[in-house]
Amino acid sequence: MKKILLFTALVHLLISLWACRFLEEMIHTKVPEVENCSLETDHTLLQFTTPMNWNLTEQAFSLTEEDSELEGRFIWDGNKMSFYPHRGIMENRNYTLNLENSAEDGYGNSLGENRSWKFYTGEDNTPPLIQSVNPVDKSEISNLRQSVSYDFSETVDHMSFREALEVSPALEYHLEWTEGNTSVQVQPLEDYSEGEDYTFTVSTRLKDLAQNNLKQKHELHYLISSNDELLLESIILESSSAELEENGITEYVEKDDILNGRLNRRIYSDEIYGLIRIQPDVSFSLDWDIEYREFTLSFDEDLRYGESYDLYILDRLYTIQCTGSHSIPLSIESIFFCSQDGAAPQKQLVLNESLGAYDSDTATLEFILNHSPYGVISESSFMKAFSIESSVLSFRLLSLELEAAPPATQSLIRICLDVSDTGFPGTVRFSLDDSLSDSLGNSLEENWTMMVNQP
Repeated sequence: MKKILLFTALVHLLISLWACRFLEEMIHTKVPEVENCSLETDHTLLQFTTPMNWNLTEQAFSLTEEDSELEGRFIWDGNKMSFYPHRGIMENRNYTLNLENSAEDGYGNSLGENRSWKFYTGEDNTPPLIQSVNPVDKSEISNLRQSVSYDFSETVDHMSFREALEVSPALEYHLEWTEGNTSVQVQPLEDYSEGEDYTFTVSTRLKDLAQNNLKQKHELHYLISSNDELLLESIILESSSAELEENGITEYVEKDDILNGRLNRRIYSDEIYGLIRIQPDVSFSLDWDIEYREFTLSFDEDLRYGESYDLYILDRLYTIQCTGSHSIPLSIESIFFCSQDGAAPQKQLVLNESLGAYDSDTATLEFILNHSPYGVISESSFMKAFSIESSVLSFRLLSLELEAAPPATQSLIRICLDVSDTGFPGTVRFSLDDSLSDSLGNSLEENWTMMVNQP
């Protein structure tokens, strides 16, 4: 029995010794940290969480004044290391203390990361700066408890930040500061309101530890996304103020017409893509109002007269027809030829039939053109587009007259010609190319040609 008790006690003793040894090893594998770093009047002071390897820590240490590295002596006191520069600590100087992660404690554990501290020994007149924010200004936020973080150029007075920060509309929040008060996170304690614009303002009441104020106020603007279904309230044709009807056909649309639409709520950036589709495919542009609720749709190219286009807006169908009276293309109604003005009858020319021209200095050629009642054809545009080709007749233009024909949608152009006939049979080609246009920009839909025979 005594042997059993003795064995049991021995086992417990071994377990306790092993546990103590394991615990000691666990403690000795902990990464050393810098508890405090300061710049005193004549030296720097670093305090560690554990006894350090003096030699390796001193090798990992450096202190620079402006851009010059300083030499000096080290003094250790337990976990504290002081460095005394030979030239001392000067006033109105910038100092940078660096400690590389090659520094080790007495158990061989390296510093977790390179560390660096900056000090200024003069009076601090530099105002604090807001160096970065997250989310960035004018972001759209879908998380109704999205935090907003600020990173500062230096340590700031956290009480002054609380006084300087204003959130509109009002929002309950708490502040979470990083060590050193160089970063803060504004964490909402209640949900944002969907579809609302929020403004975060930091006023010039923000101060650093030297009581320097922020130079100018800083504002952030955030839009809170809404989960309401996006709907089209109206879509109106600008030229006639006609409202397009779903699954209906809207006529008398002009080739360069504009559509004005209104949605039931603000649209977000990820909803704009695919909002509108047009078939047949035609390029268009969308311009939005400041609230991103009303839009203007304009076509980047003219619609084709007489053609129907299907507009799919939020997958709802609206059909428009380009048949507006301002968009009627030019066309040739008829062409007449007279060999001798006042002495010979006019003859309407027909494709491949006889022209019947002879030598004359009073021949006339008349075109009757169809066009928009609001458009005017200029002589220069006509002459640029007009041409005559023949190997058996020569033509010399004497004059050109343009006058309105009886219908408001027609114009008559009379060309006076000097004609010389070679006496040989052949053909004559009269042409107008599609550069011919009226004052509204309507042109021939294609090049026009009339070929006739000269006996």
